[in-house]
Amino acid sequence: MAQQATQPPVGGPQEGERPQVDELKLRLTSRDRLLAKFSEVNPHLLLYVENWVRSGKPFPEFTKILTREHALQSKPNLIYPVGDPIFIHIYKLEETKYVAVEPEIAPEMRSKYGEIREEMLRIATGEDAPESRTEFAALIEKLVERITVQGVSTDTGFFSRFKVKKVPLTDLEKRIVLYHLKRDILEIGRLEPMMRDPYIEDIHCVGLKTMHIDHKMFGMLPTNIRFTSRIELDEFLRGLTERIGNPVSDAKPIVDASLPDGSRLNVIYSEDVSKEGSSFTIRKFSEKPLTLTQLIENRTMNSEIAAYIWLCMEHGTNVFVCGETASGKTTTLNAMLPFINHHWKVYSAEDTPELVSPHPVWQRVITRESGVEESRVELYDLIRTALRSRPRFIAIGEIRGREGFVAFQAMQTGHFVLSTFHAPNVKQMIQRFIGDPINIPERFMDNLNVVIFQQLVYEGGRVLRRVISVDEIIRYSAELGGVLTRNIFAWNPDQDTHYFGGIYNSHVLENKIAPKLKYQDKRIIYEDMKKRAAVLRRMVDKGILAYDDVNAFLKRYYDTGEKVFAEIM
Repeated sequence: MAQQATQPPVGGPQEGERPQVDELKLRLTSRDRLLAKFSEVNPHLLLYVENWVRSGKPFPEFTKILTREHALQSKPNLIYPVGDPIFIHIYKLEETKYVAVEPEIAPEMRSKYGEIREEMLRIATGEDAPESRTEFAALIEKLVERITVQGVSTDTGFFSRFKVKKVPLTDLEKRIVLYHLKRDILEIGRLEPMMRDPYIEDIHCVGLKTMHIDHKMFGMLPTNIRFTSRIELDEFLRGLTERIGNPVSDAKPIVDASLPDGSRLNVIYSEDVSKEGSSFTIRKFSEKPLTLTQLIENRTMNSEIAAYIWLCMEHGTNVFVCGETASGKTTTLNAMLPFINHHWKVYSAEDTPELVSPHPVWQRVITRESGVEESRVELYDLIRTALRSRPRFIAIGEIRGREGFVAFQAMQTGHFVLSTFHAPNVKQMIQRFIGDPINIPERFMDNLNVVIFQQLVYEGGRVLRRVISVDEIIRYSAELGGVLTRNIFAWNPDQDTHYFGGIYNSHVLENKIAPKLKYQDKRIIYEDMKKRAAVLRRMVDKGILAYDDVNAFLKRYYDTGEKVFAEIM
């Protein structure tokens, strides 16, 4: 179990402490009603707070969600829920730390827990195999009911070996046991608090060192979670990778795979390869991606950039999102997809499934790297196949190699292509595409229309993502020395603002999109952009940020047209 030094054991001793807990609860009810509400079914939270306050530390703030205002705090002291019975405490004393607050099994309960788990495995063979997670959870509860009894000693007579063992537990102890059984058998074990936390981007474990997480608001933080032995860590990784069908071993020490929720898992197994002991990284996948309105609220981009993207998606444009590792490329690409006409077909091709499209006709394909060579499917194969699937948009998770050549072929044949790519600026992007291993002829580069560049920015200890530039590819000119580009949006780091330098000077808006709308005066397209920017700003002001809410609005827009703007304004 994860060792949490700041949290007292929960279990048998609580019964004798009940009056003390009730007194504390009465005192805290008047001070923080949210804590009182949380603690009604989570007494371990109350005990954690009591231990924290008694040690002389400041009373924490309880919140259901984190906001930008929380991220700006110089000394955060916040507790938020990630799903009963787990809470997260982020605080800064000397350094900022991340503590998972969950029910702990007291030392005197550990032998009982072992007995229950062993007995469950013995009698489970007589049960029908569950066909879903819900059935599996119900089976665990059923077996625990059969094994445990309240206030009755275990039968130790001769015939007890032929009976179901009865382990005495209080109601509170039973809840704790059920939580740990489900966490360790059905879920992902000690990582469960971090996997539930929607504000975590990455989980890092290096041997037996303290695990670290990359928090969306507070950056890299040490946690109170760690493995206690190399045997335990190795068993955890073997079990996890076997469950997802890509087992790690001494013969195969490196595994890249996807967890059931789509998160990326990278494992480096064995002390022979990883000198600190087996290690792993999980890049979390969000089932509901961030939206453009959330990116506006987070100041990743402004409403004008988002409106420009909207027009590009609505009318069909080839767009790449570029930047360095962890700059938020995939997040932005995911936020762009809902702005594609919902009546069009979208085809996504990836190594690991991260892209999410709300479109009714969404064909989602991923590579297959395992198995014999003849059965493997590379990204190159998937994109080539896309040309015969007749999608309007092809979204590629990331271009790294020869699949980039096929992507440009798709553009030439009338498909619109979106992708991410590692490059810090337009010059280096072009150099990488025309060089090995992609080898795009330079004259083909003008099939790409727009390049969005993002960057990871550190400000006052906080991690920020910013669109630093939006560039248009105009054309190839041998006489003028290559590919002509134009910067239309730029980020001012001093003021943290974006500037639209492409007003009445945008090649894509005037020469690609305005003709499709049959505008006699191309400058009308800027009024369309201004109108969409105002709608997006209003959506942010009204709190229309969530993925489902934004998609619902866009679906109405593509069904009925601009009259839905009046609903927002």
